[in-house]
Amino acid sequence: DLSQINTNMAPEGSTSSDLGPLLFIPALVRVERPSSATVPKNSFSWSEDVKSTHQFFTPRFHHVLLYRLPNEFALPPVHATPHHSHLSRTCDVWSRGVKWISETGVTTIVEMSESFQSLSLAMSSPDKADPKYLELAHSVLKVITKTCQEFCPHLEVVDLISYPPE
Repeated sequence: DLSQINTNMAPEGSTSSDLGPLLFIPALVRVERPSSATVPKNSFSWSEDVKSTHQFFTPRFHHVLLYRLPNEFALPPVHATPHHSHLSRTCDVWSRGVKWISETGVTTIVEMSESFQSLSLAMSSPDKADPKYLELAHSVLKVITKTCQEFCPHLEVVDLISYPPE
């Protein structure tokens, strides 16, 4: 069960409320990017880059994003029926990113740069004309931008989009 818990693990002199709630994710997370997490050819790409060389995405933003994306898009519904409760999608999580393949075959990769100044999204679908592909792209971008606004509200960023050639 992926859930939010409060802990009393606070530095001396501070309270747990200073840190806010901490997230506990009972999962194995790789340090290195898995070899299976390659960006598909002819994929839709989006990146969000920090404008200033002296600004960075916060580690908290990164950790929350790595929690929210698989929770939202790569896990089965909480109230799934017994025959639908198995995970019919694949998901890889590593220290700087996440990759999943949806039930419809859409491959999605979200990864933070080593410098914490760029976040990239790449998506590829067997059927690029499928409206669900565009809906998924919109939904993923919405989660990313909402999380960024929540945890990095003063960060100045520029968004770049590239579409695959026809």
